[in-house]
Amino acid sequence: MRGRPLTRDAARLVAGAAVLVLPAATAYERQVVFEHADHAARLHGRIELEFHQRRAVICSTTAASPTACRSCGAPLARLRYIVAWQPLCGICGRRDLIAGAPVPARRPAGYRATGA
Repeated sequence: MRGRPLTRDAARLVAGAAVLVLPAATAYERQVVFEHADHAARLHGRIELEFHQRRAVICSTTAASPTACRSCGAPLARLRYIVAWQPLCGICGRRDLIAGAPVPARRPAGYRATGA
């Protein structure tokens, strides 16, 4: 991600050259961040989101894929979160980002792309 490290009460969205920092201290502010991130991903196709020292890529595809969420096993819809190199559905991706445990920015050994 670009720029200085964020405080725990902020989120950073990056879409191409545009960077947006939003407050994320309350449940309402976090909901606004995720709604904005989902909308931006649909608009731009791919965005990066940094939230509570966790990084995610949110991708929008034109068709559903047979890939399943690595957390709950549900089929991934057209909007998917990639957190810690794992494809997640929107519900699990949001939950994982809110949990806030830092993850490394490097791919784990043996990582294989899953169409995202």
